[in-house]
Amino acid sequence: MTETKIVFFDIDSTLYDEDKKKVPESTRKAITALQKKGIITAIATGRAPFMFKELREQLGIHTFVSFNGSYVVHQNKVVYSSPLSKAALDVLKKKQSNMKGYPLVFLNEQTMKLSGKREQRVIESMSTLKLNMPLPEKNEDFYKKK
Repeated sequence: MTETKIVFFDIDSTLYDEDKKKVPESTRKAITALQKKGIITAIATGRAPFMFKELREQLGIHTFVSFNGSYVVHQNKVVYSSPLSKAALDVLKKKQSNMKGYPLVFLNEQTMKLSGKREQRVIESMSTLKLNMPLPEKNEDFYKKK
């Protein structure tokens, strides 16, 4: 019996170079070499799956741990999902966000939505991720349905 081997990679400064958010050719070659040896290549990140879908496609990676461990996919099948409860999110929104005037960004595996106004602190926070995607649209009840 042969052992299955798996290697997990972070995204920033590991798969992507820090400055350009591009995959260096050396990284591409290393991933391909591991895959040819039968080693499963995987991503481990705090990001939502939609945020690194293109990266997975570029590198042929079908296994990942996202949302800091609360959403896990192996060979393109969800094997674990533990989102925050709607009740916990409701408390967070009503008792923290609304009371303090800070909007929240709600995410699931496919998209993100904003709980309030698109203010400067949201724009600055989202820009630190260096994502090539538009800012989230407002949808205060997104977490209740998704």
